[in-house]
Amino acid sequence: MISQGLADVVIASALVITLLAYVKLSRIEGSYINVLLPSLITAIPASYFFPWIYVHIFGTGASQYSFLYVYATLAVENVAFVYAYSRARAKVVGLPFRFSYRNFGLLAWICLGSRF
Repeated sequence: MISQGLADVVIASALVITLLAYVKLSRIEGSYINVLLPSLITAIPASYFFPWIYVHIFGTGASQYSFLYVYATLAVENVAFVYAYSRARAKVVGLPFRFSYRNFGLLAWICLGSRF
């Protein structure tokens, strides 16, 4: 069983890492409204705030390992997402008979026309 003090430290640490990942992505994108914002709007209350309240009201029966593991994976998930999202900036080369982003225009119209 994990103590409330350690639970507070683990939750706060994971929250700080998540918020730092959001700030990093905001600096890369140049805006605080970015792809990670909807996730944070739902994840902060559901994963950090409400569990923190639950631990203070009812305590927790979780082991230290499981509690650390869950919150470490929540933090690493956001860091990994920001890293992968920021690294995927390469432009796709548009060759005549190969797929690239600009070659999907005709394909999109064909798929849309086949729906009717």
